[in-house]
Amino acid sequence: MRVDAEMKPVNFSLKPGGHVRVRVVDENGRGIPKARIFFQRWRGRFQYFEFDHRSQYTDNDGVWEWNEAPLDEFQADICRPDGMQLSSQPLIARADEYVFRPATALIVTGRVVDAKTK
Repeated sequence: MRVDAEMKPVNFSLKPGGHVRVRVVDENGRGIPKARIFFQRWRGRFQYFEFDHRSQYTDNDGVWEWNEAPLDEFQADICRPDGMQLSSQPLIARADEYVFRPATALIVTGRVVDAKTK
């Protein structure tokens, strides 16, 4: 809604925010502390200021909760510290907990051999 000095009064009401609970776990089902819930989309692209006030990290049990979440879908990357991330996961307020299990860091190893000198 655009606010203008010449506007007549407008009556409206806001619905209460929804509840989203995310648990980020390791390969053994244990909560991962300091996993990041990185907001990506809500009603299209946004500049990150809409969610700047909200903590983006799980607690010591790997749990992140939001009690004032939008009632419609938003998307977030679920980022494991020193590990892989799950991109653009859809989240919506609901009673059930979301559980995510991001993979550990991808480690690539190999050997390089010079073609001429071996």
